Amino acid sequence: MTEQEILEFEKLKKEKETLESQLLKRNAEDGRKEIKAKLSAMAFSKSFPLDLVDLCIDDTEEKSMNNFKVLSEKYAQSLTSELNKKIADTGRPIINPDTKGNQGLFTMQDIASMSTEEINSNWAKVEESLKVKKNG
Repeated sequence: MTEQEILEFEKLKKEKETLESQLLKRNAEDGRKEIKAKLSAMAFSKSFPLDLVDLCIDDTEEKSMNNFKVLSEKYAQSLTSELNKKIADTGRPIINPDTKGNQGLFTMQDIASMSTEEINSNWAKVEESLKVKKNG
């Protein structure tokens, strides 16, 4: 091999390494975009802030999903805690409209469908339900 051929070979070798490096970067970037798209879809379905998705992205999809799971759980716990604190501060009872009987307060539909005997036997809860409805 001549000196010229050796120089040409070295030049081609460097170009190859550069192109391989660029290809790896593009593949990694594409992988990150795919992961971000999946995490964004999951975040949207859970009403999780989309601007926090970037904090979850890691080297692999598995790590990224685990990061999202942990962050979304912590976010939900924090949100629930603050909501419960706010409810406790206002002094208003938590009313689940699906709850009936001894479990919670009655809805207006529940009261309207009750017989006089049922209203009388559940008067304390009926009265509380009406107060909450009036104040709420």
